[in-house]
Amino acid sequence: MSEPSASGGGAAWVHPGSFGIALFGAWLGLSVWMADGGLPADDEGALLTNAVRILNGDVYYRDLDAYPLPGATYLLAAAMAGAGPSVEVARVLAMVASTALVLSLYLLALGVLGPRRAAVFGGCLLCFKFLAWPAFTAYMYGDIALSLASAAVLLLMGGTPTRLGQPTTARWFAAGLCVGAATTAKQNLGLYVALALGVVSLWKLTEPEGGRWRRFRAFVLGVGVPLGFGAAYFASQGVLGNLLHSSLIRPFTDYLPNSGVSFLEPLRFWRWGSLGGDSAIHYFSGPFLLVMGRWGARLGEFAPWGMGVAEAFTRFVYASIPTILGLAVWRGFREWRTGAWCVSSMRSVALALVSAAGVASAFPRADFYHVIGVYPWVVLVGFDLCRGAGLGRQRWLLRVAVASIAALVLGSAIVSWAHQRAFSVELELPRASLRVSPASSWVESVVRFVETEVPPGRPLFVYGHEATFYFLADRYSPWAFAQLYPGQEGARQGGELAELLDRDPPEWVIRGQAGDPPLPEYTRELALWVRRNYIPTPAPFEAFPPVAGRPPPAWQAQVFTRRSPVVQ
Repeated sequence: MSEPSASGGGAAWVHPGSFGIALFGAWLGLSVWMADGGLPADDEGALLTNAVRILNGDVYYRDLDAYPLPGATYLLAAAMAGAGPSVEVARVLAMVASTALVLSLYLLALGVLGPRRAAVFGGCLLCFKFLAWPAFTAYMYGDIALSLASAAVLLLMGGTPTRLGQPTTARWFAAGLCVGAATTAKQNLGLYVALALGVVSLWKLTEPEGGRWRRFRAFVLGVGVPLGFGAAYFASQGVLGNLLHSSLIRPFTDYLPNSGVSFLEPLRFWRWGSLGGDSAIHYFSGPFLLVMGRWGARLGEFAPWGMGVAEAFTRFVYASIPTILGLAVWRGFREWRTGAWCVSSMRSVALALVSAAGVASAFPRADFYHVIGVYPWVVLVGFDLCRGAGLGRQRWLLRVAVASIAALVLGSAIVSWAHQRAFSVELELPRASLRVSPASSWVESVVRFVETEVPPGRPLFVYGHEATFYFLADRYSPWAFAQLYPGQEGARQGGELAELLDRDPPEWVIRGQAGDPPLPEYTRELALWVRRNYIPTPAPFEAFPPVAGRPPPAWQAQVFTRRSPVVQ
C-alpha cells in the first residue's frame, strides 16, 4: 500500500525539490562546521602520507603498501597535485563524498518510500554526521567506497516503483563502473556489493529471458573497467602479484586473526554492562566517549545513567541489523509464496541484499565505527518494511519515527556541540589548520621540532599507527607501511623492519599509543631494537612548548633520540 497522502497542511516541506535542497544545505553546513575539528585519525593520516609519497614518485606495492586497495589514495594524490598537500584538501574531498552519499540515499528513498517517509529518512541521515565521526568528516577510504556503491544502487533502483528492473543497459554499465571504483577504495565493500547486484541482475524482472544476461554482462564489464585499468598499471610496474597478495590474501592471514571485534557481544542483552570499561572504545560513538571523558566528572550521577542509555542504543543498533534484514527476506519469501510478488518486492529484497553486503564489509572489525558507517542502508530497509501496512498503521509508525529521529538528532547535536567545544586550541602548521583539544596541542611541538632537526630527505620513524606525523612534518620512513598494524610490522615480530632501520638509523623516533592489539605484543624484536638504541627525550617540548602547556603522558606518546654511543 502506498504511503499516507502528502496532501494537506504542512505537506510542502516534503516536496522533493524543497526538502532535497534543505537536506543538502543542512549536511553541507554541518560538514563545514566540523571539517577542521580534530587531528587526522590514524587511517586518515596513512592516506595523507601515502598520497604525498605517490606525488614524490613512489609506487604502490613497490614503495608503499596498505591493506585496502589504493583507489582513495590515488584520488587524494590527484587532488593534492592541483591544490597542494594539506589536511584541508582531504577534508573537502570527504565533504564531497559524504554529501554525494546523503543525496544518493535520499533520492533512492524517494522511489522506495515516497516523499513523506523519504523526508523523515533524510532527517535521520543527519544523525550520522554526529554518530559516525570521524567518518563523513575525515577522509576515509570506506566513505569513498560507500558513496560510490550508493550511487550504483541509485542508478539501478531509483525512480518510481514501476521502474525497478527496467534500467537501461547503459545504467547497468554505469552502476558497474561505480561498484568497480568502490572496490578500488575498499575491496571487501565493493566486491560484496558487486556480488549482491550481480545476483539481482540475473533475476527475471520484467524483461524477456535474454535481458538478464545483457544486464549481467553490462554490469560485469562496468565493474571490470576500473579494476582492469588498475591491474594493467600495476602490472606495468611489475607489482601485480604484490597487489593480489596484499589486497586479497594478507587481510585474511594477517589482519583477520589479530584485529577482529565481535559483532555478537552487543547482542548478548543478558550481559548488561559488559560493554563498559576498555571495551567501550569499540562499541560506542567516538564523540560520546570523548565528551564523557571530558565532562564525566562534572556530570556526576548523570554519567552512569548516560552510559546506560548509550549501551542501550548500541545494543539496539546491533540487534536491529539481523532483525531488519531477516524480516525483509522473510516478507519477500512470504510474498513469493502467496503470489503477491511484485516489482516492489524485488526492490525490497535487492535492498536487503545490498545492505547485508555492506554490513558484511564491516567484518572482522565490527566495532561501532565500522557498523554505523553502513547502517544508513539498513535504516532504509527498515523504513521500507512499512510497505504493505494499513494506512492507519503507516501513519502511526510515521509519527513514532518522526518523534524518535527528532530526539536522536537533538541528542546527537548536543553531544556534537560539546565535542566540538573541546577543540579549543588552534593548530597552525604548513599542512594543517585545525582546531584540536588542549590534550592534543603537543602535536604541534613535535612537528615543529622534527621540521627543525630532521633535514628533508632524512628518515623519520613513527613506532605506532600515527602516520599523521609523517605527513605533517613532511619526513618519511623507508618502510613500505605508514602504519604498523598486524602484518605490516615486518617478519619475525618486527625483526625485518628493525634490520632495515639499522642500515640507516633515523635520529629521532616517535612512539605512539600501543593500539589494540598492543603493538609491543606482536613487534617484540622491533620494540627491543628501539629500547636498545633510543632513549626518550623532552627536547621537542622544551624547544617548542605546547600551546596548552602540557606535553603528552608517556603512555600516549614519546619522542626518542639515538643513544650515544649506539648499543649493539
